[in-house]
Amino acid sequence: MSRKQMDMSRRAPIVHIGLPKTATTSLQRHVFPHIPELRTDIKYNERFIIHALRGPLQHDTSRAEELDFRDSVNSGGHFISLEHLVGWSPRNWEEAADRNLRLFGRDATVIVSVRGTEAYLTSVYQQMIHQKNICKPEDFFLSAGKYDAVLPFIAPAILSRFDVDSFDLTYLHKLYSARFERCFFIPFDRIDNLKFLEEIFDLSDVELQYLADKLKRGRKVNRGYSATAMALTFKREDALRATGLMSLGSDYSAIELARQYSKQSEMNSVRVSAPTLFQKILFFPRRLLQRAIRWTTWRYWMQNVVDNVIPYRKYQLPDGVYRNGVLAAKNDEFVKSLKG
Repeated sequence: MSRKQMDMSRRAPIVHIGLPKTATTSLQRHVFPHIPELRTDIKYNERFIIHALRGPLQHDTSRAEELDFRDSVNSGGHFISLEHLVGWSPRNWEEAADRNLRLFGRDATVIVSVRGTEAYLTSVYQQMIHQKNICKPEDFFLSAGKYDAVLPFIAPAILSRFDVDSFDLTYLHKLYSARFERCFFIPFDRIDNLKFLEEIFDLSDVELQYLADKLKRGRKVNRGYSATAMALTFKREDALRATGLMSLGSDYSAIELARQYSKQSEMNSVRVSAPTLFQKILFFPRRLLQRAIRWTTWRYWMQNVVDNVIPYRKYQLPDGVYRNGVLAAKNDEFVKSLKG
């Protein structure tokens, strides 16, 4: 084996870790899957890697298991994009950074997309409403002291409260720049030009334009509820609570369960090639069920009916929500300082 072949076989991974609500879904759907077309040595979101990161590796694992995974992702040309890797709650950022270091190694290239404080907090709150973790924004956004007071009562599996005083983007930058040799922090308002991919994948102007066209023509996904949809959602919640009921968890829980079952079945078949016609027929009823469930959900009707029929008006957080003005200004200045 030549030295070049040896280097290729041990190439450190490229990992896009978030932040959530910074066009991650659009990139994952319309841009990232096309990179292997341009760089055939790149393998994007391979099934065994995503399965491990969404399943076993989210829980307590042994050091030996982490090292086995790191050996796998350092086997050459892996590109991974999972926004939950950075952590939804800023309280968990350091723990997540340490875990990412153990899983991917110091030589990994890490991509983090960030946006201005007010827009980010609004989008995170809307995402929680999408998932039917419904509470008033005044109760969702807390100071560090109030967050500490309610911490023993917060379910760890969902982001039911947000510590505004911990949302410090310069601290996030410090965490990753101290752990990884190559870090790219990308401002949300300059993601569309995809310039950050040019250096990472050594793309030509023509190749970059090809990906930018894919993003531009791609359907916008997971847009936040409009002000109208948010108002309707709270009215629905009031009606439920008047009858002694309440929303809990995501409308998509049944869909996700079916999807995970389908993925597990595929994993158990140890299939690494494209599905056969028989496998497509076998999995068709599950996928049809997923789509049927989606059409009945509140979220589907809000995003695909209400917000397409009624003129879209952006939702804004009310004035009474807790904000850390000094930290927000510091974050926004950091975002402005980044190169697109």
